Amino acid sequence: YLPPERSSPARFRDVRRLEEIALDLLTEYADRFWRRERRRWEHGQIEIVTLDDGDPNRVESWRLSVDAKGNTLVKEARGLADALQDGRLDFEHWYDDLEVGVVRPRAHAWEPVLYVRNGRAVTVQPVPLDGNERQVVKGLERIARVGAECLGGRELFLIRNLTRGRGVSFFDDFGYYPDFIVWLKDGGVQHVLFLDPKGLSRFGARERRKVALHREIRELERRLHRDDPNLHLRACVLSVTPASAIDDGKRSVADWRTDGVYFLDDPACLEQAIRDALEPGP
Repeated sequence: YLPPERSSPARFRDVRRLEEIALDLLTEYADRFWRRERRRWEHGQIEIVTLDDGDPNRVESWRLSVDAKGNTLVKEARGLADALQDGRLDFEHWYDDLEVGVVRPRAHAWEPVLYVRNGRAVTVQPVPLDGNERQVVKGLERIARVGAECLGGRELFLIRNLTRGRGVSFFDDFGYYPDFIVWLKDGGVQHVLFLDPKGLSRFGARERRKVALHREIRELERRLHRDDPNLHLRACVLSVTPASAIDDGKRSVADWRTDGVYFLDDPACLEQAIRDALEPGP
């Protein structure tokens, strides 16, 4: 695909450039080949384990870092810690100076969960929720609290899926960690949903892989059914970007839904994702 002026060297310097291009292509091929083979091997090693308090996803403590000269920030951070230890916080509380919010969703396996509005005043570790993730947590909490019709009488639980080797990841080419893991439990039958609120305005290779997980996870489910036929898996992307703004032609919302993409600007998107996940797979 090189233009003629680059593929027909006239000087030794041009030959060296062609060698560099060839080396880059070979390196890229070897890297993709190795990652593909590793992923294939890893899929064969996946096993089912029970979630417990020793899971790496469990957040046992939050660390807030503020400027020591910011007396108001330090005071408010200490007040937040004291309120949590004393159990005085309600479902949600916002701290104006810190620009940190605390959510205590009963549907979450471990709480509290922290979120920030813009992150300028304080650094929070592990990474807190952003506004879109907070919207998902509150939506799932409401569904669990009222026993929404989409659950069909099932219990709902969720956890925040951490990154950097602590959470559950897929296709390590990109190190993809969906933001939330949701359980819909009915006796011994469990439906596990991997939900990921993400912007899709630039629909490139990375975004396509995330959407493709909706279909790929069905194959993983079939493998796991050899050990546990009562475990069902689904993966969905919760798009922050409206369908009309995604750079992938003009697909309809219904078309995106067949690929497990739902839109957060639709108030009923979480209920719809749950209904679709509970439908029998092919």
